[in-house]
Amino acid sequence: MNYRSHYDIASFIYKDEFIINNFKYDENVSKWFKMDLKKKEWVEDTKAKKLGDEIKTRIVNKFIKLHQEISNNGNGEMDEIGEVRSIFFLETAFKLKQEKYVRLVIKELKQFY
Repeated sequence: MNYRSHYDIASFIYKDEFIINNFKYDENVSKWFKMDLKKKEWVEDTKAKKLGDEIKTRIVNKFIKLHQEISNNGNGEMDEIGEVRSIFFLETAFKLKQEKYVRLVIKELKQFY
């Protein structure tokens, strides 16, 4: 996976159970929808705002957790591969906090629906 590849990040996001079950993209009307849990119906997610917010919190937290798992593994000593992966996870979390990057990832995410 490469944070410079929007496809790779979109693929990672699509595997998140919450995202799969609570968001959908309708190609016929070119709109994102979010499941309203109270009403149990799909409502339009204008400009994919709710989806973007979930990515900025849920997915960023996943990348930070992956970074922590690698960093805390191995008595404080990390091999080169672990160090590179750890940095990758932090860089990706940082990129996912940027609105422009999230919009690009959401465009890629459409193809999975």
